[in-house]
Amino acid sequence: MSSSPASEPASVQAPSPLRDAIFISYRRDDARGASGRVYDWLKIGFGAGAVFRDVHSIGVGRWRDRIDAALARCAACVAVIGPRWADATNLPRLHESGDMVRHELMTALASEAITMVPTLVENTHLPGEQVKQLPEPLQPLFREWNIRMITENGWEDDIRRLIQEIGEATALPVQPDFHSLLLSVAAAEQRIAALEQEHRAQRDQLEASQRTIDELRGRLAEAPSGERDRLSEAFAALAQGDTRQAEAAFEREHAAALRTAVDTACHVGNLALLRDVGKAATYFGKALQLDPEQPEATLQLSQARLSLGDLDGAEQALQRALELARAGSDGRLELRALLGLGDGQLARGDGAAALEHNLRAVAIATSLADQQPAAPERQHDLAVVHTKVGDALLAQGQPEAALESYRHSLAIRQKLAAQEPASSQAQRDLAIGLERIGEILLWQKDFDGAVDTSRRSLAIRDALVERDSGNNNAQLDLSIGHNKVGDALLARGDGGSALAAYTKALRIMEELVRADPGNSQWQRELAFCHNRRGEVLAAAGESEEALLAFRQGQAVAERLACLDPNNSLWQADLAFVFDRIGAVVRHQGDLETALQQYQRALAIRSALVARDPETSPWLRDLFVSHLNVADSLTAQKNPETARLSCRKALAIADQLLACAPDDPQTRFDRAEAAFKLSAAINADPGYRNPAGAELLITSREVVADLRASGWPMPDEAWLRVMEAEQGEPGADIDSSV
Repeated sequence: MSSSPASEPASVQAPSPLRDAIFISYRRDDARGASGRVYDWLKIGFGAGAVFRDVHSIGVGRWRDRIDAALARCAACVAVIGPRWADATNLPRLHESGDMVRHELMTALASEAITMVPTLVENTHLPGEQVKQLPEPLQPLFREWNIRMITENGWEDDIRRLIQEIGEATALPVQPDFHSLLLSVAAAEQRIAALEQEHRAQRDQLEASQRTIDELRGRLAEAPSGERDRLSEAFAALAQGDTRQAEAAFEREHAAALRTAVDTACHVGNLALLRDVGKAATYFGKALQLDPEQPEATLQLSQARLSLGDLDGAEQALQRALELARAGSDGRLELRALLGLGDGQLARGDGAAALEHNLRAVAIATSLADQQPAAPERQHDLAVVHTKVGDALLAQGQPEAALESYRHSLAIRQKLAAQEPASSQAQRDLAIGLERIGEILLWQKDFDGAVDTSRRSLAIRDALVERDSGNNNAQLDLSIGHNKVGDALLARGDGGSALAAYTKALRIMEELVRADPGNSQWQRELAFCHNRRGEVLAAAGESEEALLAFRQGQAVAERLACLDPNNSLWQADLAFVFDRIGAVVRHQGDLETALQQYQRALAIRSALVARDPETSPWLRDLFVSHLNVADSLTAQKNPETARLSCRKALAIADQLLACAPDDPQTRFDRAEAAFKLSAAINADPGYRNPAGAELLITSREVVADLRASGWPMPDEAWLRVMEAEQGEPGADIDSSV
């Protein structure tokens, strides 16, 4: 409150004949947020016109007169008291005659017609010695009146009791639908809290959903009857976990209330983001058409576009979010924008640019954590950025440096999990940290370590499902955990156990998709499960069963690709399964069908590169397709066309190598293309030239250098052939390649 001069109340005026309101007294630098929340609920309980809080209610005119008039009308005065209400700064102010909090409370205490309700928030306790230091006229507030307490853990029960007691003490009527609304909003908030246990990429979306609940609670206090009914319907749907129905309710609200169109569009987007990314992107776009300066919608739009594989659109939105964050000095928004830019660059295959963004994010996260060292959310942010740094380092072929970042992140996650053992989110974060460690151990070929770490992560996810078996996204996490264990077991050579793990993952995803077949994210995970089973079955020589698994994955991938032809990720998924089917039928000796499958994958990947030529993962996939086609043509005794495909692959490898000359995987890819081109040259007895020999020599030199560096060499059949070959290609006919 302002400290403008105010005189002590000389006498108590005769009470107003009508006392039908509640006055909220608070100090702005103490409990502004908590008092606003109490204000919202009191309005829901007693009606919008029955509650006075200066910021929202003072209106025009002389502010002192308005406050005194409100006090003269009030039947109850709720004094909201937080940890700074009587601290070293504010206690002296309470002794000053000009302090408005002092004036408000002394005026209210002097009236026999006003019920005083001292209300402690934010875990505040006023010891007896502190009360003794208050001005004598204020001490009755704590000595004569019952003190109420509102805690975060018991907010619903505490606010219900507060409103009931105020109604009984003042005879002010409580709104007939208050209790049902309280239960609906509380259940919706609990549902959003439960969603914080869900998929790793959804934390920001869940935070947005919580903001949706907070904003709508405030709107509910002001809403006319028609809008109140629509909002009640939405809250009831959220309380049942039915985000689809909630989306529909907010869509109707969006159409009915143009004045709140931006908010409602964001609400639809936040909820749709959990199951329908395309729809979410549409609604965030609608919000930004109405308000281009909306930073949260801008950031959420970038996340949706990134999930759709629209890297250019995502980057554009993220750059805009970054501008808005810096303009508003919003450090956390800037942090999230930088991490998003890093994810986008990583998706493009640019690990160096991703690392640059992520290191800037580390500096911001560290600063925010230093400002609030006891805040778990700040420590969580710090753990996330260290993980992102590790991802970028690994993409650059720096596994040891990546492992150091992952371990730094894991240490933070372990500390948070130990501090909050009952927190599902903290336990889930710990599982993610272990998962990252397992992935890099697998990359380093420490198979036993990878298996052990992946199983530790799985055990945590299993415990979270035991805690809340109805949580679909906890089930999703468990499926992913089984797949990670399967990956490690397969790499260790334990195909049977890997297949069992993959099958467990598949069964979970089948149940989830059966419950919500329209959830495209779950459909994609289902396809991954089928493909993993196909991989292990193919490795075991079970060609027919492998084909069945891949065909099942293909059916899902084709549905998604048809659903949104512009989704680059879904198109890439479909190309992958065509590749795998081609490999199996080629092993069966069906060279023609294999070539057809490889060519279908090649067509998709060519279109992806044409659409986005700067994205190196698309380029590398196209490189793989050209080599697969070349292998099939070579097997069909068609060396001339095979040479053409090999040259295309080699040209792509050179392009990638120019962007990342020190990347070991890119160097290896180039060596593979060169070897296979040399083999295609030598496959035709009538076609020989010195270039074939040069290509073979170059390949051997690169492979030898990579092996000497300790880089974990892939187990490739062509590699074994090359290293076993003693002679060099002939050089007796043509000198052109």
